[in-house]
Amino acid sequence: MTAGWLELAEEQEPGTPKGLLEELDRVYLPDGTMFVAVSYPTAHRAVDQALTPWARQSGRSFGLIEGEAFVLNDGRAFPLAEVRFTRRP
Repeated sequence: MTAGWLELAEEQEPGTPKGLLEELDRVYLPDGTMFVAVSYPTAHRAVDQALTPWARQSGRSFGLIEGEAFVLNDGRAFPLAEVRFTRRP
């Protein structure tokens, strides 16, 4: 899983924060699809702008918590009450 995030970091312009961190949290959609939580120190425009093309080119998906929903890059949105969050030991 981490290799995908490393690919994204390597594609960024010099000076762009490379601190994408894989977190212990996991997010599960109602159908069981799992997402690994990642974070970076601040909302950095270059990283934000790179996520969608990276996901499209690599065949991966990502989601963001927006208000009371987990919204995927393909436009699907799931109420947070229907999404399960766990923490890896």
